[in-house]
Amino acid sequence: MASLARSVDRRASIDELDRAIVALAARINAATHDFLVLIRRFDERAGWLRWSFDSCAEWLHYRCDISRSAAREKVRVAHAIKTLPVVSLAFAKGELSYSKVRALTRVARPDNEEELVAFALKTTAARVEERCRELRCGTPASTDDVLRAQARRELRLRRDEARGTITITVELPIEAGELVDKALDRSLEAATADGPEFSKDSWHAQRADALVAMAKAYLSGARDARSGRPDHHQVTVHVDESALRGSAGGRAGLPIESVRRIACDSDLVVLVKNGQGEPLSVGRKTRVVPAAIERALWARDKGCCFPGCGGRGSCMRITSCTGRWAERRVSPTSCSSARSITRWCTRAASRSRRITVIAGSSAAPTALPCRPAVTGRRIRSTTAL
Repeated sequence: MASLARSVDRRASIDELDRAIVALAARINAATHDFLVLIRRFDERAGWLRWSFDSCAEWLHYRCDISRSAAREKVRVAHAIKTLPVVSLAFAKGELSYSKVRALTRVARPDNEEELVAFALKTTAARVEERCRELRCGTPASTDDVLRAQARRELRLRRDEARGTITITVELPIEAGELVDKALDRSLEAATADGPEFSKDSWHAQRADALVAMAKAYLSGARDARSGRPDHHQVTVHVDESALRGSAGGRAGLPIESVRRIACDSDLVVLVKNGQGEPLSVGRKTRVVPAAIERALWARDKGCCFPGCGGRGSCMRITSCTGRWAERRVSPTSCSSARSITRWCTRAASRSRRITVIAGSSAAPTALPCRPAVTGRRIRSTTAL
């Protein structure tokens, strides 16, 4: 096969090189489509059994020098485009890149395929991946992603005595990680008078100092004296109201169950946008449960209100529970619309979709979901009475 690079004059203009590169990219896209079609046919006939492999992905890893993760993804996309004719046609013509097709196959369906392809043809691969991620987060299937992210959270400390350092590695769900990031920014700004950009230390060194400052403030019990100032550090989550209501086609910046859990006890500013993303109106901020109502709830509930729990201690929190936020919009903050609950039970109630509203200490719950009770390293399911 003749090299295209040799056919282009070395003294060609920038415009000529631009056209040659774009034309070659389209040819690569079309060739990738043919490559995936052949992979699908090979997999459908279980051709990999001839080499005694367990899957087509392992055969690709061995025969085509593709990493295992990339091979599994190519097999998935190869089968997905079979049921997406519009995506497959644009891919075969070289109009869509493999990066765009890979993202589209995760959320495309026969009813939204044409709309997604039209969007992908006029924008970048990064925007396509963002749109597809938002569409996936707006579906109930994103609950599995939340559970996996929650299960993978961890923090590790590795001491290096020779260097005199400690390496901290942490993995958190994205909403918790954004919260830590904003806290570091606030601590960094509070520690520098002139601003972090004027410091002689590197940006990473300043953030490390900010983490140490946060730890010292927590251990000393210090509180931020600027609590009356406006919130300059906010984590913004964009979500369609249709996604909160469970309708198809809604988009969300985070998995929808995470959004619902955050909306229960966070400061909320409702921003209404039109179909083009232009703001139409901004509502007032919805405050969290104030301290006076919080003290009344401690006296009323005397522990976690989740059926079968009754836990107490530093893991407790106060949350509003008058239905889903999408349905109640802005409900009055009062003892009758709030309850005491542990952080673990908040996630359990969100997953079960059966949140009990308790009007008083003697009120009987109207819905009793099951709470797993931890016994040693095993988890057994007990039905709350």
